Amino acid sequence: MEPMEWVAIARTLWAHRRKFYAGAAILAPFALTALLLVFMLFAGGATSPAAAVLTPQCQHQLQSQGLSADTGMSFGPGPVNNGKAVIAAGLQMKIPEKGIIIGLATAMQESGLRNLANPNVAASLAIPHEGLGHDHLSVGIMQQQPWWGSLRDLMTPGVAAQKFFTALLKIGGWQNMAPTVAAQSVQHSQFPDAYADDVAAATLFYRQHLREVLATSGEPAPPAPAQDDGRDVCGAVLDPATSAPQPGTPAGVAAVHFAESEIGLPYVWGGGSLNGPTGGGFDCSGLMLYAIFQASGHRIALPHLTYDMVNYGRIEPRTAVQPGDLVFMEPDSRGPGHVAMVVNPTTIVEAQTFGVPVKLSPFPAHFVVIKRIL
Repeated sequence: MEPMEWVAIARTLWAHRRKFYAGAAILAPFALTALLLVFMLFAGGATSPAAAVLTPQCQHQLQSQGLSADTGMSFGPGPVNNGKAVIAAGLQMKIPEKGIIIGLATAMQESGLRNLANPNVAASLAIPHEGLGHDHLSVGIMQQQPWWGSLRDLMTPGVAAQKFFTALLKIGGWQNMAPTVAAQSVQHSQFPDAYADDVAAATLFYRQHLREVLATSGEPAPPAPAQDDGRDVCGAVLDPATSAPQPGTPAGVAAVHFAESEIGLPYVWGGGSLNGPTGGGFDCSGLMLYAIFQASGHRIALPHLTYDMVNYGRIEPRTAVQPGDLVFMEPDSRGPGHVAMVVNPTTIVEAQTFGVPVKLSPFPAHFVVIKRIL
């Protein structure tokens, strides 16, 4: 097109500019509506992402130990250093991971990881301490009585932990016990069930501080647990798109309680039987068959292999899950290779993989099938 033709077109458009203004004014509302729809479709209109939260039980458990339930847990200087001393003592004594977690859970329950003096033991008040306890003559983070050793030793967190671990190693079969049972076997507490509430927080503390303690001791740090997906042992996901929790059957709820009672035990390939952990822990299907067998009054004995377990029960839709339902996922050529148990519509309990203890996790975004056994 010649330059003169462009000039003529421009003059024509300028002469009719008022008509274009009027047309634009008429079309403007429609254009704005279209833009709004596009924005809603690609931004505001999409389902809001699930929000990571802590379950109320875990939140209470952490707060009871003086731990912040906020993202990026914060600890007071006394408790966190005492906890590190427990980890260091366990590593020095070659205590397995489960044993160190039991020691941490015990100290959390007994003292909140604080080095306590006791007015009933006057000399303890002259030793640096972080609070007062009043349980008979008990002192220190483990609340140990005089027959455990000298007062100075019992109020030195690392030494107190060594004494605890020495006693733990004398308990036959402690690695096959639930953490709460092992802790009680050492402590002989008047409240034997109290330790169960602290296992998840102890596992979280251990995993947060292990690399730092190893680095301080000059030991090589372990590989980062990439398979953990960054999820903590008592985390959950709150997804507004899921349905309201279903009440569940009494047996289903009981199965969840049996599975959750094993939180903190290590993942053991082939681990778990109808009666509890084997080799010190569970694999995914071992945890499920144990919980189902116990909750069914010893009536339902599922096969240990996940590929066989998936053939039992009836299929349930995602929107109708109940506590105790089994979620099968991670398929390969033979079928689903992993199984977990529904706690609520947003949370499962599972023995996930090597290096990750039995834990609560978000409900999987992708799964093969949900089956109801109970």
